Amino acid sequence: MSNVKTYSHMDRAGGREPLDLTTGLDSTLNLFEHALRQKNAKLVRTYAPDAPAVLAEAGQLN
Repeated sequence: MSNVKTYSHMDRAGGREPLDLTTGLDSTLNLFEHALRQKNAKLVRTYAPDAPAVLAEAGQLN
């Protein structure tokens, strides 16, 4: 359930704030993990370790 809550950002008030895209991507991809496994698909996640936060509205990214 925490992935769904993170994905939808139900607990955020809105407005632009610094966001870690890696966290958002992982949350979204975790929602589809089961479907990918059923199709024998492999998803490789490679993120830049020094990627800066982006200033954005969390709800607009998903």
